[in-house]
Formats: sequence, structure tokens, C-alpha cells
Amino acid sequence: MKGHRPISSVRSPERRERDSPSSRVPIAVGFVGLAVTTAAFVGLWSQASTEAEERLASQAQSAVELTASALASVDTKLVSLSGLFRASVLVTPGEFQTFTSDVGVEGGMAAIGYVTTVDAEGLADVERLLGSQSGARVTAYEMDSNGMPAELGTRDLYHLVQHVSPRSEWDSLYGLDLGSIPAIENDLVSAIETGTVAMTPFITLPGEDDHDTFLMLRSVKAPTTGEHLAMVVALMDFSELLLAHIPSGVESYLDWQFSEVESTVPLTGAPNSSVLAYGGREWLITVSPTADSPFGPDRSGGYVVLVLGVVATLLAMFAVHFYKQRVEGAVQLAAARQSTDAKVRFIAAISHELRTPLTAVLGFAEVLKDGSDLNTEERYSMMKAITEEATDLAHIIDDLLVAARGEVGQVVVTKAPVSMRQEVLAVVGASGLGDQVVVWPPAEGPELAIGDPVRVRQILRNLLENARRYGGTRIEIELGETSENTWVEVRDDGSGVPASILDKLFEPYQHAGGPAGVTESLGLGLSVSSQLAELMAGELTHQRKGGWTAFRLTLPLASQSSGGEVTGQSTDFPLTGTLSS
Repeated sequence: MKGHRPISSVRSPERRERDSPSSRVPIAVGFVGLAVTTAAFVGLWSQASTEAEERLASQAQSAVELTASALASVDTKLVSLSGLFRASVLVTPGEFQTFTSDVGVEGGMAAIGYVTTVDAEGLADVERLLGSQSGARVTAYEMDSNGMPAELGTRDLYHLVQHVSPRSEWDSLYGLDLGSIPAIENDLVSAIETGTVAMTPFITLPGEDDHDTFLMLRSVKAPTTGEHLAMVVALMDFSELLLAHIPSGVESYLDWQFSEVESTVPLTGAPNSSVLAYGGREWLITVSPTADSPFGPDRSGGYVVLVLGVVATLLAMFAVHFYKQRVEGAVQLAAARQSTDAKVRFIAAISHELRTPLTAVLGFAEVLKDGSDLNTEERYSMMKAITEEATDLAHIIDDLLVAARGEVGQVVVTKAPVSMRQEVLAVVGASGLGDQVVVWPPAEGPELAIGDPVRVRQILRNLLENARRYGGTRIEIELGETSENTWVEVRDDGSGVPASILDKLFEPYQHAGGPAGVTESLGLGLSVSSQLAELMAGELTHQRKGGWTAFRLTLPLASQSSGGEVTGQSTDFPLTGTLSS
């Protein structure tokens, strides 16, 4: 015979208990607890970050407002200085220094100056004027692309620094042509044409290393004609301007960064940034907290929730585990008590089951031993009774052996072609119920299965005895087959199995109960039969239909399992499986 079907292993109750969903309850509690804790932690973390960003954005906006106010104050000083030169362009260095000293300087303002605008014809006159003011010969110069002084080139107009305060620090700027700095050329034109303050980009002046210096420019117009005469400028240091006007008391807790914003580049500042716009130019001011800054995110609440959540989750897991153990312990104790009661009933039943045939056997044997006056017919009758009672004993012992071997190890079954009809007829005939049992269809059919003939008869005997003992007055046996299986169904018209034991019907030591006066059976028949059916790659099922209680044994069809090469010989390949107790 080619091929064989895999063996069905019947799991033990302990294995089923370990695999049951309730065993995963503590783990589920742990997952839920950690998920809730993580969500709370992430929420608090996000909230702390959002609150910190709002605080930093507020600081950035405050710095922008204060710095813009400072720039407006510087512009006011430029307007005042412009008024001085509108009154007279012939202001002496002393007058200039006195006026600027009275006006005062603003935080972040490195210097304030006056820039005269002259064409090429008036250049020599301005150089002589600068020389007379400084007491030394002054030659106008320009700044090259590297920020170094260079010889003045030829152009239509020159914007030369004539006055600067404080003079001692910025006297090197005398004679510098601001128009030679390409970066501020457009801002000079803007200041002249609009008459408003113009802001230059960051520049580096001769002799300076700072890269955050810029100029505020304002045109000086003639009082009557409005013609451009000169320029007043403020030399600004953005770092100093920012530090001088950030909110008091926060400078040590915050880092300030700034960058120019070009009009052609979209503004993508961080949430903790703000834009300073003044004089036609924009700067992006970004604030970040220092290491121990109170303006940074306070995530201590999140860590507290995380620790408490983990601890609470572990405690909940342990509590559920211990509660589950207590519940399971109570269930196991109840099950143990039920098992003990069932085994007590089993012992009582087996005592009765064995004693009845043994008593008959011993009684008839004694009569035969001493009854020399018995005739042949009487002797045959007694020997037949002994044989029947011994057969009953053998059947009981078969069930006990299967149950016992299942508890300690394995039950071995063999695979061979089995005629289900022949086995049914043999069992019915041996039971003495031939006139009470209807077998149909009455015609001979193939009904050939693969199984162990001995075990098949054992199952059929148990089902027929179950129907006789607990069923109704009518018993039917039906045979049939499908494309894959062969089946035999034993049914009776009795009251059926009580609902209270339906879920335990195929467990050992279970009794359906029977009519009054019927002795309880061992409670092993259905359990043993179900396990044997599984080991033969089949199944035993129960169903209540149309007032009948039916038990169906299903086994693989011989033609399918053997690949069409059934030889009628038993294989020597054993089917083994671990049985539940």
C-alpha cells in the first residue's frame, strides 16, 4: 500500500490549558498597560516640547520688538543729525562731536557719522577739507573686494566719510567712499530716492573682523529744493544690538542666532524664531535654550508617568497572574474532586462489570465440574454462556487496556482495508441484538475503509452497547461514503445526551445516565472510541437530529488512502499517538 495519512495527536488537558487564551491574559494586560503608558509619555513629551517652543517663540518675538524699537531710536538720532546739516553743511568736527555726544548712542550702535556726496570735480576740495579737520593730509580711498583699503577709482559720485563719532575709534574711516562697497550700492540709492532710512546687509569694514556689522543710511535733503546733499549713517553691530535689547535676566539661559533673510528665499523659520523687519531688510532671529535653561522643555512629568506606568503595569500583570492562578487553582481543585468522584464511580462500576460475568463463569464452571448427570444439550448451553460472559470480560479489558496505555504512553493501531459492513454485521451478530437493530442500506456496498479491523470492531461494540444501555427501543445503523471517507452511524430514538455533559461527552469517566435499574458503565467507551478514531486518521462525532441520538464514525476511504492499490494485506507500519487521559 502506498502512502499513509499523518497521525492525529490528541493533546492532553494540561497542554490545552497552557494554550488557552486565558493563559495570555497577563501578557495582554502588560501590552495594554505599556501602550497606555507609552501614549501618555509621548503625549506629555510632545506637550512639553510645544510649551517650550511657545516660550522660546515669545522670547524671540520680545527680542524682535525691543530691537525694532532700538532701531527706531537710532533712526530718530539720524533724523536729528540730518537736521543739523540741513541747517548748515559747514559743521566743524568739534560741533559734530558735541552734538552727537548730546544726542547719545544706542546699545549696539558702534558709531554715527556724516557722509558728504561729491562729484569728481569737488573731490580735491573735500580732501583738503578733511586734511584741515584732521591736521594731516587725507586722501580719499575705497574698499576692495577683500575689505581692504584701495586707491579710489573713477566714478560719477563719491560718498566720502567726513565726520564720525567716536572719532578715536573710527578715524580710519575718514575719506572712505561708501559708494565703493558693492553690497550697499542699492541701499544708498534707496535712501537717496525715498528719503527714508535704508538698512545695508552685513559688511566688513577696513580694520574690522566682525561679520555682523551693517549701516543705517538716511539722506540729508536741501531745505528748499529737497535736493540730496549728503548722508548721515549709523554703524551698527547686530550682536551687540541684540544682546543690548533682549529681555533682562534671560541672556544667560538662551542662545541667540540671527541671519539675513533674502527676499527671493521663502521664509522657513523654526517655531522658536521670529522675523525682524526694518528699513527694507529682514533678519531671522532664532532662540534656543542653554543646557540648564528654564526655557527648555520640562519633561520630568513624562518620565514620572513613564516610571509609574511601568510599575503599575507590572503590578497589574502580577495581580492578574496571581488572580488567574487562584481561579485556575480553584478550577483544578474542582476538577480534581470531580475526577476523584468519577474514579470512585468507575471503580464501583468496574467491580460490578467484572463481578457479573465472573460470577456467571465461575457458577457455570462449578456446575459443569460437579454435574456428571448433565446431558449434552445442558452442557453445551452452559459452555456457550461461559463463552459469552468471557467475551464480555474481554471487551471490558480491551477498553481498560486502551485507556491505561494512553495514560502511560502509546496505543498502536495498524492500517488495513476494512469492510465496514462486515464489521457491523459481525458486531451486531455477536451482541445478540440482531432482531432489534436495522442496518441500511440493506444492499451490499463498497464501504471499504482504511483502519485497524480490531479497533473498528471495538468502536462499533462500544457504540452499540451505549445505544442498548442508554438509548431508546429502536436502534439503527447506517453506512455510507463520500469521495474521501467511509462512515457508519449508530443511532437510537432515546432521550439523548443531557446538555450538562455535552462538552465533556468524549472525556473519560463520563456517564450520560440511563433508565432506572440500569447499572452505570465504566464511562470509558466513548472516550476510548474517540481516541482510536483519531489515531486511525478519522473522527467520532455526536449529533441529535429528528428525535434520534446519532454517533458517526468516519474513516478514510480505502481507494483514496491506498492510491487504488488495496491488496487486502495489513501493513506493518504502526500508527501511534499520544492519548489524553
